Amino acid sequence: MHKLVLLAATCLLSTCARPDYADMGTDRIVVSSGPQPGYGIKRVVEKQSPVTLVGDDGSVCRTSRERFAATKEDRWIACLWLLPSLDSTEIAGLYR
Repeated sequence: MHKLVLLAATCLLSTCARPDYADMGTDRIVVSSGPQPGYGIKRVVEKQSPVTLVGDDGSVCRTSRERFAATKEDRWIACLWLLPSLDSTEIAGLYR
């Protein structure tokens, strides 16, 4: 009976866990849990004109043109990060 309760608890907790994964590089391990939305400080890895900054976890920050121009890649910024969305051309590419 005790083993059954432990097994049930393990199954329930594993279904609520975040989809974390680890990727092994040549000299390091990268751990990610995917884009995390919400206010936070993240490193900018890409700039997409006219006003979108991409964080190191894949989330995006929509900002003003002035802040976009002033922000350099590899800088840490505070922003309200959002989940990335697919535009219509990316969605069409998925079904080809």
